[in-house]
Amino acid sequence: MKKLAYLSIVIGLLLMGCKETKKSKEKPLLDSEPKYEMVETPPPAAVSPAADIMIVPIEHATAVLEWNNTTIYIDPVGGANAFKGQKQPDLILITD
Repeated sequence: MKKLAYLSIVIGLLLMGCKETKKSKEKPLLDSEPKYEMVETPPPAAVSPAADIMIVPIEHATAVLEWNNTTIYIDPVGGANAFKGQKQPDLILITD
């Protein structure tokens, strides 16, 4: 009886596991066709107020940021000698 149950389970698994599925060789349908065209004129350059920002790297994560007549020291390390020639800070930013 055990042999018959075992044999029927094995045959059942073989029949289910050996399904023959054909893979479609057709290309998948696209929702839209891609358009390949060349842009004749480039878009206008963006006017960026960020151009007024000056960043002076001092050390690894230390920098002096000057923007709109405001001087910001970011993570100041290295002592006074590291900041020689820089403006006095209006703001000191210390990150964690």
